[in-house]
Amino acid sequence: MKITVIDACIGLENDYMGLILTPFLLGVECAGATIKRIRVEKYHVKPCLRDLSCLQDSNGVCRQDDEMQKVLPVIAEADALVLVSQMGLFGLSGSLVLFLERLMPLVNPMLAKQRLQIIHPLLDTQKNKKVVLVSVSNEWSVDDFHPTLFQLMSICCKHGFLDFLGALIRPHVSSLMALACLGKKPQDIFDAAYDLGKSLASDQKLSQELLNTVSRPLQEEIAHVRDHNSQVAESLNGVRAKTK
Repeated sequence: MKITVIDACIGLENDYMGLILTPFLLGVECAGATIKRIRVEKYHVKPCLRDLSCLQDSNGVCRQDDEMQKVLPVIAEADALVLVSQMGLFGLSGSLVLFLERLMPLVNPMLAKQRLQIIHPLLDTQKNKKVVLVSVSNEWSVDDFHPTLFQLMSICCKHGFLDFLGALIRPHVSSLMALACLGKKPQDIFDAAYDLGKSLASDQKLSQELLNTVSRPLQEEIAHVRDHNSQVAESLNGVRAKTK
């Protein structure tokens, strides 16, 4: 299986995301799949013009001359896409959404009815793709991911070639990082991420039990609020001290 990772994390987000993404991709590799990784921040990609010129006038080639032309073939040949995004204020990161919108050259402009939905099917020259989301946040509850999940599921429903399998989501990820730094790793979380990677590469269904393990609570809500506010106050005080 060929898997393309579209990684929209930047800066310190990579450290937190790596706690879940690293064992997940290790499981993918151990199951024999090949991985190609696209770091969104390294590519200059313009927003989609939404004029369908790539489908009507240019034989499937976007008329915008930017670096999307380098990564689109990598995405097109993939059997599965692993979307990596820190949970944003309003859902998926804007840079990841921009990348997904530029997949239009792979899509048939005509509409079709499939699975009781009116969708844009895939071009005959392309293949369907499984989609898995890996996302972390310092919000406490799994419920805080619902807007992100709804956004991605809506995208997959509208574009029939994207088959959403599930999401590895990790709330209050700073607690996981703190435990890891103290040598008190909750090994069941990392093992679950690893096993989910193996399942994806083996073309198996993602176990809901394993997904629940990845996102299981690590501390009480009130303790998380206290620790989070303390960390933010410390960071703000450090910034203020530097500006004096």
